[in-house]
Amino acid sequence: MQIRKHRLVEIEVRGLEHVRQPFEDGCGVLVTPNHASHADCFSIYDLAGRFGMPFYVMIAWQNFVRDGALRAWILRQHGGFSVDREGNDLAAFRQAVDVLRSKPNPLVIFPEGDVYHLNDRILPFREGPAAIALSAARRADRSIVIVPCAIKYRYVDDPTPELVEVVGRLEGSIHWRPRTDLTLAERIYRVAEGALSLKEIEYYGHSCSGPLRERIRKLIDFILSRLEGCYRLDAGDATVPERVKLLRQQAIRRMAESPEGSSERGKCEEDVADLFFAVQLFSYPGDYVAEDPSIERIAETIDKLEEDVLGEKTTSAESDDMESIYSSLKITNARIVGGPFSVGDTVTVAYELTNTSYTALRVPVDKSFSRPFNLVGTRQHWIERKGDESAIPGISPRIAREGSKYAAGGSIIPTKSTIGAGESLSFQQRVSTKGYPAGAYTYYIDYKKVRGDTLQTVKVDFELAHK
Repeated sequence: MQIRKHRLVEIEVRGLEHVRQPFEDGCGVLVTPNHASHADCFSIYDLAGRFGMPFYVMIAWQNFVRDGALRAWILRQHGGFSVDREGNDLAAFRQAVDVLRSKPNPLVIFPEGDVYHLNDRILPFREGPAAIALSAARRADRSIVIVPCAIKYRYVDDPTPELVEVVGRLEGSIHWRPRTDLTLAERIYRVAEGALSLKEIEYYGHSCSGPLRERIRKLIDFILSRLEGCYRLDAGDATVPERVKLLRQQAIRRMAESPEGSSERGKCEEDVADLFFAVQLFSYPGDYVAEDPSIERIAETIDKLEEDVLGEKTTSAESDDMESIYSSLKITNARIVGGPFSVGDTVTVAYELTNTSYTALRVPVDKSFSRPFNLVGTRQHWIERKGDESAIPGISPRIAREGSKYAAGGSIIPTKSTIGAGESLSFQQRVSTKGYPAGAYTYYIDYKKVRGDTLQTVKVDFELAHK
């Protein structure tokens, strides 16, 4: 199946001259495609090949982490650079502006931000691409041209038999008999209404009636309005993705400030889960299949229901689970506890490993150790003395070193079988500074794959005074 498995057997390009002409005129060119599938970047790379020049492509940071060092290197060689869509990524913003101001290569940004699997619909744009183009236009000595781009996928082979099987499992998940007498489109709407009714009972205390699209809109607004009141945010006329982004930033910040196991932290975790559900709802317009029950629209909707209702990914290999874990977990709130410190004191370093995605992570069992564990990776710590003299006499010469850094411990990271959206794993590492010279030090925390690449490095600084 071409869309679900990203098997792009043939790509047709139309209108390439709309990119080539402003390029030949010496303009900065921003290409803004819709974002219908995870295969979109592959389509853009094919377009760049036909254009005869690599494109710069702004890509969510998770894609660089999830696919390993080799894939990250390939993405960069093809012009990809990362952006943190959840925060204020000024480095990515400046790089994008610089490309439009001075580079000959076109820049590609997906203005919808996320993949919603709605190939025939354009959802509200994030403000970033317009801000980048306007900033470049104010600073550039050349014109900046924006070229809209449409990506459209079609199936080569008929996926109906597989889709019928999935819909049967969806009906079974809410204890219904398979309605093989109905069309796929009719069965999809029955399942969607049944699942929505259950969530309405959870949030309202009762199910509702009326058009599916209006019920979805009202439930989204109910969830977001309640949270905006709790976090004292005024959304104004912001779109649903913008409201979710602002609320999620506040919830994760407050969660990081709350003690592990506290009721406040638990509430923040529930808030993050509610925000994920609001994003899920937003990806179901309510009338998408009814408007045009094409096999592509039916398949897109069934794919989403399979993941959201059954909790199954459309590609369910264990390696994909680990890649999702690696792309979603990030070191957060790294800090030195207490202080100031004198030589000989014990310094405590604390940090969290947080699920920054909108969904729970299923952690597969790793059986390669003495007993099976649900593992999400490994952690490695290093300590470095700052200044001209890097040696630390208080550390045994047998301890491993990496340049001027001394190994300071590490371990595998076992956890439970599921890590909820926004949930964090908390760690503390104690460092005895007996025998350390007075001065400034840097403590490094590496989050690594179970076997292999370092995914993220965070550092914190502390100082030791003379006794």
